Amino acid sequence: MTPARLEEPSPGQVQLSGDLTMGSVARAVHAGKRHLAAGKPPTTFDFHGVGRMDSAGLALLLEWRREARRQGSEVHFQGLPAHIQTLATVCGVADLIATSTEGRG
Repeated sequence: MTPARLEEPSPGQVQLSGDLTMGSVARAVHAGKRHLAAGKPPTTFDFHGVGRMDSAGLALLLEWRREARRQGSEVHFQGLPAHIQTLATVCGVADLIATSTEGRG
């Protein structure tokens, strides 16, 4: 398992890498919340660099969305794996991650 990492190459753009699974997602939750609490502009989280992602990763998306709303901001997601988009549909939360600008296979 590769630990999840968040990097901000430009304001409002956060690139993720590593794995977002049950065993690694907690650190990413807190890092994303710190970013959102810093009062940055609407944030786009880019998942293209993520290796493995499971249902804990979907929970992460929902937590970041909730935190952004609490902060009076918004988040966007791009590069989400297709299986996460499918899982979101099955769970009835696809509309909450619908700002995904592009997925991946």
